[in-house]
Amino acid sequence: MGDNEMAMKTKEVPESPHHLSLTMFGAENFLKEPKNIPIILIFKMAAIQKVANVARETFKTILIDKTLITDKLNILKCLCNEIKAADLNITLSTQEALSSNSARPSYSRPPVSYMEIYEDKVLTMGIFLLRKGSRIPLHDHPGMYGFCRVLYGTISVESFSHIDKDISELNVPEFEEFQDKPGPDMRFLTPTKHNQSGEFSSNTGTCVLLPRIGNYHELKAVDGPAAFLDILAPPYEPERGRDCLYYKLLSEKTGDTKWLLQIDPPRDFWCDNLPYPGPEVTFAEAQ
Repeated sequence: MGDNEMAMKTKEVPESPHHLSLTMFGAENFLKEPKNIPIILIFKMAAIQKVANVARETFKTILIDKTLITDKLNILKCLCNEIKAADLNITLSTQEALSSNSARPSYSRPPVSYMEIYEDKVLTMGIFLLRKGSRIPLHDHPGMYGFCRVLYGTISVESFSHIDKDISELNVPEFEEFQDKPGPDMRFLTPTKHNQSGEFSSNTGTCVLLPRIGNYHELKAVDGPAAFLDILAPPYEPERGRDCLYYKLLSEKTGDTKWLLQIDPPRDFWCDNLPYPGPEVTFAEAQ
């Protein structure tokens, strides 16, 4: 290689606050003569931010116009299917470390923990961590959409759907739980139909609930700890009639109707809050 060619190879591009040398990209021969090049910064958007963007736009639109609801929800479901635990910087070892660092003895630690990712008036996003053998008891999501994407472990889901009939139009059966005592207070009795029973893992699709389909459900950790991404829209808001209520499935021998009795929050269930370790979710203008 001659001196002139070597000189061309080592010639430095004049420094400028608006200049970025291409040599760092292995493209030193792209420019024959030194020039000033504007800095172009390319950011890779975090996977959870992509999901959040689509989710927020979807639910903002649905609250106004439900004509394109199916297509929009399917797009969001496909995006959720791609989310992995690593995208949120959590693993099973993360959960184990958080548990071992707790000052509480193991028997007094909450069965479920929650990491908030984002919340506004449109939606809420977070991660539920379930300890081995724990459950989120049967509860409802009044007028809400929900997406549950398992990140690790296996979770069994049993869900029920709303029945579009007034309770006065139905024959209320005798329940085994009330054979030797007065029947349940009708104000706290809800007729439903069974929606699904199944197990979900990181290798299966996202579990979706709609305002009147699968909007009563119970989730249990199967054969070990588990975690899932949870997206709800609109968020719980008791002042607007969206309170989280708990239920018990009553036993009756005949009929397809599944009767749920509203109960106090089960004493074996409580939840604490843990810091979310993953990429921040932000919006330029949250409403």
